[in-house]
Amino acid sequence: MEKNKVKLEQKIGKILAVMESHIQSDTQEANEECLPKQFDSKARQEKLAVLNKKLKEPTHLESPEQAYQQQSTEVVADTGC
Repeated sequence: MEKNKVKLEQKIGKILAVMESHIQSDTQEANEECLPKQFDSKARQEKLAVLNKKLKEPTHLESPEQAYQQQSTEVVADTGC
């Protein structure tokens, strides 16, 4: 009976080791997916220039709140967030 217990413990140990290695590889893959996109300064400068140009243009909205809401929606749509 002790002989079977030792074999069973060895098999369980191997299974736990395999599970641990799979968990580590899954964690690494998840971390790689969460990395931020590469910073593209030229694209950001172009977007900033467009936004600055829009800010300088007069708006024909009824209130400053509407102007702010329009700019906020344009920025969100422009960044894709």
